[in-house]
Amino acid sequence: MFFFYQKKRRVERIFDFWREQGRWWQQEQELHIFKVVADGSLFELHYLPQSAAWQLYRIYD
Repeated sequence: MFFFYQKKRRVERIFDFWREQGRWWQQEQELHIFKVVADGSLFELHYLPQSAAWQLYRIYD
């Protein structure tokens, strides 16, 4: 579940998932990327495990 425009969105399913290491030599964090279906739309959510933070990165039309 996540919020977008102050509306609660329930994740119906995970469409895709992968991890990106980032540029370790520049101390970039590892990134977990989820493409999820919610309310009939496709969203890309990023999770930063070091800071336990979620970020809505992209909405697909």
